[in-house]
Amino acid sequence: MRLAHISDLHVLDLKGIKPWRFLNKRVTGGLNLLLGRSKIHRPELLELALAKIEALGCDHIAVTGDVSNLALESEFRRVKELLAGPIAAHKLSVVAGNHDRYTLGSVLTRRFDVAFEALIQTDLPQLPSVHGWPYVKLLGDVALIGLNTAVAQPIAVSGGRVGHKQLEALQHVLKHPDVEARYSVVMMHHHMFKPANKKREFPRGLSDRKEVLEVLLEGKADLVIHGHNHYYSTRTHPRSSNGSGVMVVCEAGSTTIARAHKDPNRDGKFNTYDIEHGRLSQVTTYRFVSGPGFVPWRRWGFDNRTPIRLPLALEQ
Repeated sequence: MRLAHISDLHVLDLKGIKPWRFLNKRVTGGLNLLLGRSKIHRPELLELALAKIEALGCDHIAVTGDVSNLALESEFRRVKELLAGPIAAHKLSVVAGNHDRYTLGSVLTRRFDVAFEALIQTDLPQLPSVHGWPYVKLLGDVALIGLNTAVAQPIAVSGGRVGHKQLEALQHVLKHPDVEARYSVVMMHHHMFKPANKKREFPRGLSDRKEVLEVLLEGKADLVIHGHNHYYSTRTHPRSSNGSGVMVVCEAGSTTIARAHKDPNRDGKFNTYDIEHGRLSQVTTYRFVSGPGFVPWRRWGFDNRTPIRLPLALEQ
């Protein structure tokens, strides 16, 4: 199976939005957009990425949050239009980011969940959940688990939390026979480890990261994919004290960043994960380059413990 991973789309659409909708936390988000953020994220890059993903023959696409800027209905509609172009709904899964639950109102109305209801349905409805989270999709020999880390936060705080009840539900999910028999991929928005380009974490990290990591390792999760940092990273974490087996943790970055950076880790990207016979064989990261579009940038293979850099000449 080949799984594609896109994230942090930050699609902006203010059609029909009244000015008083900005009389809350959106006032800071609106200022950021005016100061240039609206020019950094380009929806046409999402279209290019989806076309490339389709050409690569990916079986499913995981979207790890921040699909919107301000959690507005108009933005969610636009995202659905963009995603629905070349990709069938049954090939898409999505989780919310902090921008998708930007205000208390968007959380109380479960605006994200309603908008993307068709993409967050579980194949194991008998398992416990918190308003449908986590959900599970059984995709051949892969179990894809959608975890919610996005909660309403005060102004200038972008951190997340899974919460005790959802963690208990996740424990049940990871122990379910239909999940244990498959390669497990957990998708969420926030990260568990401090990114290399950040000197401090508060107020933007996952507040219960230690508890989340413990549950994932005890449940023998195989791969964790996330977003939030707009920064590329691939790392491994031992799943036991004797080093037998590892959990791989990956972030591609933001897919829609069009502006070139001095640090290539911050350019627009998406990942693909090749999972064969119950193991991750390789991770390929595609980077946006003006002109050719998304091109292979890095590729890793995996043995039991260590990621191995592979030559890009293996591109199919």
